[in-house]
Amino acid sequence: MAKRDAAMKFVDFMYSPESVDRFNLQQPLPYKVGAVSEDSVLVPHMIEAMNKYGTFSIADQALPQEIVAKLFEAQDNIALGNMTPEEGARFIQDGITQYKDAQR
Repeated sequence: MAKRDAAMKFVDFMYSPESVDRFNLQQPLPYKVGAVSEDSVLVPHMIEAMNKYGTFSIADQALPQEIVAKLFEAQDNIALGNMTPEEGARFIQDGITQYKDAQR
């Protein structure tokens, strides 16, 4: 609990208006309502897409690297149109099966 509270205090500090100005943070900032820099021309399109299609949280850091690699490969291929989502799901599942078989 103490570590989580410390992490949240750091986030509050790092993204306060004063810190943003002091450290000259250029990336889009994690504010619910905020201005987007004119230099960030793709951000409005990303926000529009997220509002339309939703978002996802990256939660793969706890997976073995062999599975993470399959996940990223499928994700890239789906985004590029080289795989359907169904093919990507099978590809990832095959990678999981291969990983589990190798662990036995």
